[in-house]
Amino acid sequence: MAANIPQSTGALLQTFHGLNALKMTRFGRPYLGDSWDLFCSLLLSLKIGRRKQAFKTFPDAFTGDEALKSLVSMEFYRSPDTGNRVFSPTIAKISLEEGDGAALMQHFLGGCMIMEARTNDLLIFRKKDIYQLTMKGLRILEGFIEENGIEAQADHLIAVLATLPMPRPKLWRLRRNTDDDDIIVNPSIVTNLFRCVTGRKPNYASGKFLGVRLIPKDKRDSLLKPLHAKGAEPFGWKATLIDTTHCFQAPNLVRYLCDHTTVTSLAEAAEMAAHFVRLGLITLVVDKEKKNDILQILTVNGYAPSGNPFISEEGTFRYSRSAIYAVTDEGARSAGWPGFNAPPLLLPPSASSNSTGSPVHISNIDPNLRSQGLVDQIFKGVNGVRLKNILKATSLRTLLREFLRKESCEYLVSFLLDVDDLKNEFEASSKTIPAMLPVAGSSRMPIERLPSHQSHGPLNNRPFFIYNAYLTPSSEYQLGNWIGRTLRTELQTTLEGILETLENLALVADVDQQETAGLDSSQLEILLEIYHRIYAQVFCILALDFVPRFIKSQEFLDRRMNAWVQDFEDP
Repeated sequence: MAANIPQSTGALLQTFHGLNALKMTRFGRPYLGDSWDLFCSLLLSLKIGRRKQAFKTFPDAFTGDEALKSLVSMEFYRSPDTGNRVFSPTIAKISLEEGDGAALMQHFLGGCMIMEARTNDLLIFRKKDIYQLTMKGLRILEGFIEENGIEAQADHLIAVLATLPMPRPKLWRLRRNTDDDDIIVNPSIVTNLFRCVTGRKPNYASGKFLGVRLIPKDKRDSLLKPLHAKGAEPFGWKATLIDTTHCFQAPNLVRYLCDHTTVTSLAEAAEMAAHFVRLGLITLVVDKEKKNDILQILTVNGYAPSGNPFISEEGTFRYSRSAIYAVTDEGARSAGWPGFNAPPLLLPPSASSNSTGSPVHISNIDPNLRSQGLVDQIFKGVNGVRLKNILKATSLRTLLREFLRKESCEYLVSFLLDVDDLKNEFEASSKTIPAMLPVAGSSRMPIERLPSHQSHGPLNNRPFFIYNAYLTPSSEYQLGNWIGRTLRTELQTTLEGILETLENLALVADVDQQETAGLDSSQLEILLEIYHRIYAQVFCILALDFVPRFIKSQEFLDRRMNAWVQDFEDP
């Protein structure tokens, strides 16, 4: 029954007896890497095919009993560890008693890697049941085979992998801490995950890959109208109108997270949903707990940036079949849904620092932007001065980056340094470039080809590099989630306008576009001015939200023996 996987001769294989021989998480499961390796190793050892039960035939399936028997003694393919400069897979042995084997299969079932063939149930693993791979399980298996280069050993799984649709469904990957395998959480990561879950527009069409399935509008109306009749703002300013409020059942959200992301269990998915609550992206509508309903309450804690009334330090998610949640107005804006591009103009009294208790009007441009007056105060304030000194001192700057790396936002410092480099290079380059004479008939810039000595060389690409690295919707760092939509959109529009102008120059002058694609001083100055405003917003975030915690960290305190560090002590 088992597929034969070649082994290296003359060497004893490392053997793991029981799951406890592996590194385990607080959820009682192996770390994600080992979990996926065990899952794929099991599939390589099984002979997947047709299985019959209750007069029905199920293709590409296996039984729970077959899986448990394979886990008693199985070759364990371990993926290469590139962090330790190991670039080829290794083979070990693992031996699991039936109890450990059943726990591992329950983990695969709860993580949506397999499903019960008849009912698609995720609750309980039973050895007599028949199981099939989910789309998530197939994507994990396909990646495992490609990364380890074992196509020849997996030829018996080709028919199974052929069931994957084209193009391949995406599996949203979440970064994890290497120490405990917990998902790294910060506002940027949670917001990006929320966008994955909600889709580009509300999903009422039951599309599998379009976002979490929402409650039909007629049922939503019958649910919300009585709540709105009782009070003007039943959700405390979070969802203002019935027609623009979109609701979903709690299990649908949790299941979507399990199906389309790298979360490993229903509990872990519910924790991420609790972070959605904490960031003000969703809110509980009703939970009429029934007698036989399974209820789990997940509470999480996290960092709440100052000045953002939508984010709190604690969030609670109720996982039950009867719990119904709504996407808040802020959640719809974060998801980028049509009709929610405009920021709120009014915040509730609780979000205001106004001592009178009356609602406070905020910027009608972007609620995330601080006014220039406030920016100046922060730059001149205690933490602003501290941050300036930290950025100037190489050792402290490195220490700050290590501190931010634990929260997966080291790129905030990297952005500041990149903008500083851009500014310094521009100033140095400007000193060597003579003033450009105006061209007759030109309003903003000349139609004729610029002389080569007026090109800024490497500076031409630097503004675009910074934008692509930090601010595009597809960029790895997603800096835009910290600064808001307005500045990012202004920068994008300006860059697109410059590119269009350069393309027109190439057409009019009848020259190669690459030869003409040099930014002049005025264009660079415009871009630098926008980058400077983004720089100021990021600087304020670091000064207000991270520097106070950084100077209290153990790593920083260990350096207090240095006389210069004494300047950072509280007055």
